Amino acid sequence: MGKNNVFIAILAGGKGKRLWPKSRGYLPKQNLKVLSKKTFIEDAVERAKKIVPRNIFIVTGKITLAYAKKQFKKRGIKRVVVEPLGRNTAPAVGLAALLAFKEDKDSILIAMPSDALIGNKKNFLSAINMAIETAAGEEAIVTLGIRPTFAKSSYGYIGINERPSQISAKKAYKVTKFIEKPDVERATRLIADGRYFWNSGIFIFRTSVMLKMLKKYTPALYKGLITLPDIKKKGAFDARLKKVYKKLKSESLDYAVLEKSENVQMVPSDFQWSDLGSFDSIAALAKKDKNGNAVFGKHVGVDTKESLIFSDEERLVGTIGVDNIIVVVTPDAVLVCD
Repeated sequence: MGKNNVFIAILAGGKGKRLWPKSRGYLPKQNLKVLSKKTFIEDAVERAKKIVPRNIFIVTGKITLAYAKKQFKKRGIKRVVVEPLGRNTAPAVGLAALLAFKEDKDSILIAMPSDALIGNKKNFLSAINMAIETAAGEEAIVTLGIRPTFAKSSYGYIGINERPSQISAKKAYKVTKFIEKPDVERATRLIADGRYFWNSGIFIFRTSVMLKMLKKYTPALYKGLITLPDIKKKGAFDARLKKVYKKLKSESLDYAVLEKSENVQMVPSDFQWSDLGSFDSIAALAKKDKNGNAVFGKHVGVDTKESLIFSDEERLVGTIGVDNIIVVVTPDAVLVCD
């Protein structure tokens, strides 16, 4: 299947709160190098180019733009849309859908976060292609569901009505339930059920379908977006976008549209995925020394076990007689916690 009408929007907003002090307001997670020599957003751009070499644009915020600009330029990304205010994923995805629709009325958009860790690229591309095929043939929003490997209470879960033994990665299934961040006990039951998947936050859809759903479920957002002039008229576009965003509620796409829609499809996916939203999730995936410590930077440990250590380039971190702690040292802040 040709992909000339496929666009990709990499969502690169964020407030940099969850990995403080490594991340900051001006330096959200996608601009960090943690488990790779590249930043998360550089990895995201390279993944996007495996799907389509062109038609890629970034949706980011004013605060983070200056830091990220070099990364876009270095990888040949010229389409950068700057949100004047952070308003969560519904406005960001809606804006991306409108811009792609204006370029091609038959366009399909893949909206993906910039700050997730994704492994097993072959399985990832296979899932994306299945989702594109589904979106092309149905009036649906398609998402990728990640088969859960452990009970994670900070993730959203999506459920389907299908016998677990019959679930295949080669087709899409109608989503019947959304569960937002269940406690560990409930998450354990969902995994045992076999019909629930982690919500990856990756969405694939025809842009005409998304605009129709925005008009139905979030009319204020839709009415604001359709007043935007051509993005090539940069001054007028930016001024109007600022006025529109000031009036919008901060809403996730899940809450604003997906949970209300009658046709959300999910492709079951087996690639490695983590949103790396906490230091313990980084520790779980990082390489460990013989004492179970994950170390980034310079560290000398005596009787130190099962700990995560981040030191900056200038400082040596020493630990003695500690177990199961997190130490994060940056030039202007230090975090120590269980």
